[in-house]
Amino acid sequence: MATAIRSQLPGVVFSSDGLSAANTLEVWRDAVSPVLEALPDSDVLDIRAECYMVDRILVNRNRVGRIRYRHNPKSTLHAHADLILLQYYVGGFEELVTDSGSHTLRAGHVCLRDWAHGFESRLHGAEQFGIAIPRELIRASDWMYRCAPFLSWPASSARGSVLAAACEGLWSSMAAADPKEAPALANGIVGLINGFLDSDRAVEGRALQDATLEAMKRFLTANLDLPELGVDHLCRQFGASRAKVYRMFQQEGGVHAYIRDQRLDRCYRELTLPRQGRRPVRQVAEKWGFFDASNFRRLFQKRYRLTPSEAQSLAERIEPRRLHGPSGDSSSTGQLYHWLQSL
Repeated sequence: MATAIRSQLPGVVFSSDGLSAANTLEVWRDAVSPVLEALPDSDVLDIRAECYMVDRILVNRNRVGRIRYRHNPKSTLHAHADLILLQYYVGGFEELVTDSGSHTLRAGHVCLRDWAHGFESRLHGAEQFGIAIPRELIRASDWMYRCAPFLSWPASSARGSVLAAACEGLWSSMAAADPKEAPALANGIVGLINGFLDSDRAVEGRALQDATLEAMKRFLTANLDLPELGVDHLCRQFGASRAKVYRMFQQEGGVHAYIRDQRLDRCYRELTLPRQGRRPVRQVAEKWGFFDASNFRRLFQKRYRLTPSEAQSLAERIEPRRLHGPSGDSSSTGQLYHWLQSL
């Protein structure tokens, strides 16, 4: 059931108090379904979750009794929900199985995980601070995916203590945070993680190029509504030659392909909005520059393995139900569902 929010930032608080284990699992499973499959592991399920959207990152503190999770990046509704997750465990433990091996995360440990890799886990009274960050904000995300999808440190170590303090500090600031401060708070924790990972991958010679490429991507993403957006805009904005821009976007398939894919992502998000805020497929496609219906359908299906109409239908089938408690107050886990879907 929903309880009071203690911050001016957009927030969701969920507690299983007063709910049966079956109802708790039903509501929680729906809320986290964009990125996780929640499975029963006990006849008793105790969950307390408090989450806040801080600019583009999701900050949370969770306490979960016994539950199992499965994450398969290829089968989640939001096909591009690629996240880098920082976690600091302060109670209980989590048993984690990934393609890089098995891990046990106990109280007093900090970990950084790349959710582009699948995993299965079992929680045993785990209490943790969590910070979910879209991978596009992490400069070394490609290196992390290839070389270090799971990193862990004791909170007593030099690096672990810095990250643990950052998690606790960011969380403690939620109560007094003003929405205008959200970008600065988010940039602080993202900058810290980028600093650590940049040193780990030992490619200082490429740091400036990577930063420039990320800045170019951010510029393109912020201006997707410009009809003629392309290489010329980047050349003028960043003082770069066309040859340099072509070279920097080579791994993305080119500037045009990157812009097209970002616009398709915007279409996907709008087509899977709640029913009351959703527009027809044709209107969404034309809004983002796809005026040929058959070509849009082909591109969309190639990227998501779903047609636009199928994406809408899938979203409707798994749209979270809202649970009404004895007092008539509605669970706000539906809001958490849509936040997770939009990351």
